[in-house]
Amino acid sequence: MNDVATRIEALERAVRRGRAQNAILGLLLVAGATVAARPEEPPEVQDLVQARQFEVVDEQGLVLASLGAGDGAGALFVGTRAGPGGAFLGVDAQGAGQISAKGRDGRIVAALAADEKGNGTVLCNRPDGENVVVFGVDGSDGGYARLASKTGGSTLLSIDDNGNGTLSLKGDGGKVAARIGADSNGHGVLSLSTVKGEPIVGLGADPYGNGLVTVKDETGKDVAGIGVDDNGRAQVLVHGKTGAVASLGPDGNGNGSLVVHSRSGAGQAHVAIDESGNGAFHSFGAKGSVAATMSADGAGNGQVLVAAGKGKGSTLMAVDSNGNGQLIVSSKKGLIATAVTVEGTGNGSVLVRSNKGKDAANLRVDDQGNGRLLVASSAGTVAATLGATKSGFGILLARTEEGTARFPAAAEDGE
Repeated sequence: MNDVATRIEALERAVRRGRAQNAILGLLLVAGATVAARPEEPPEVQDLVQARQFEVVDEQGLVLASLGAGDGAGALFVGTRAGPGGAFLGVDAQGAGQISAKGRDGRIVAALAADEKGNGTVLCNRPDGENVVVFGVDGSDGGYARLASKTGGSTLLSIDDNGNGTLSLKGDGGKVAARIGADSNGHGVLSLSTVKGEPIVGLGADPYGNGLVTVKDETGKDVAGIGVDDNGRAQVLVHGKTGAVASLGPDGNGNGSLVVHSRSGAGQAHVAIDESGNGAFHSFGAKGSVAATMSADGAGNGQVLVAAGKGKGSTLMAVDSNGNGQLIVSSKKGLIATAVTVEGTGNGSVLVRSNKGKDAANLRVDDQGNGRLLVASSAGTVAATLGATKSGFGILLARTEEGTARFPAAAEDGE
């Protein structure tokens, strides 16, 4: 950019040399005109006046304006007695026009000229001569505009190699802090960078024209993204070292869904909406099988299901049709092994079954409110009962080959 100002300075020096060389000729012309003029006759108007140099001076002889030639090109300079500042209009040896304005210290502060390739250029400088505003044509024959700060920050509006407009913002350190432009497909792009110039946020479009937001760490690796999946649904991705570890978006039914993956991509957790519109949480093991589910049943009651790693055996915590809580533990064969429920009377009950699916023991409360334990044989018949009498004393009834044995043997009246 400074080569334009340098060429203007050289042109001005050439004009000043021509002005000195033609000073004597100018004096002779003035003297001849004075002798030729007759007071009694009006001055003759010339159709054409030719000279190598014309100057306008003040009463002290200080040149305030000059029109002349230098290096085969015309030039006009307008100055002031206050200092070296002024304005200059000229043509360089290559035939390119130059216009410049100088400040009070004689340095160029504004210029309109042509660069070495013949492209137009506009400069605005600080008093120290540094460019702060430049309008011109870049190497790809596209226009550009640059605004610069004193500390190194700048704004550049230009055209990229594909003919797309680009706006680039640089920080005080000279590194690109933000850029607005277009990608190779013509989609708009916004990029935000760190103080070191490393891109950390990108806003643009994917190859299919869908919106895309990417977030990177200071090393340039993707850490998060917002985009559109293959089905046209919005998706938010969170990345780990090996890839996406969490995704947020709608499922096939249009309901919200959150999926969290392990670092290896095997195990995952899934928060979704079931077919009834109830929220559900699913936890999957490393092999992809369901390990735990927290959801709602058809009546809208909450339930928790914990399954074995191979999908066999489970524990269910739910609410029955009467609104009572229940805990059911199943074996790997799918048979109920233990059930903790609430009976119709509101009393708790614990049922333990054998691996054959038959009742083996039952802990419950009788009609008097006393606890009772029933133990059954493999045949399903009651083998022993541990309970309490009406008076509140403990009693054990055991079935033997001879009949029923009672402990203690003495019986209370009416029992």
